[in-house]
Amino acid sequence: MEKDMTEKEILKFMLTLREGLCSIMDEVLEEKGFQLPITLVLVDRNGNLWAIRDEDEAAERELVPFIETDTNIELPFHVMVTDSTGNVLQLTIPEGDEIRWPDSLPSE
Repeated sequence: MEKDMTEKEILKFMLTLREGLCSIMDEVLEEKGFQLPITLVLVDRNGNLWAIRDEDEAAERELVPFIETDTNIELPFHVMVTDSTGNVLQLTIPEGDEIRWPDSLPSE
């Protein structure tokens, strides 16, 4: 995320980020055999730590900051998803001018 973004641009970035992370959560539930509850953790280059926990498919998923540094959230992102049975998926969203989601998630 660029350092001189407007509030509107930051909001759009965070909404795009949340939507993409929720898509990853949907995919692990539907295609990778993960079971609820699942937790997704994102760590950026600057050590900002964000999480989403999904305990109920009907509930809205909220991207919650746990550790925020004095710096903007920046690519690359390191993402880990884990579930109640011990399944785990790790991936990296690479550095670039915009978030580039993987075409598919890594297999086991």
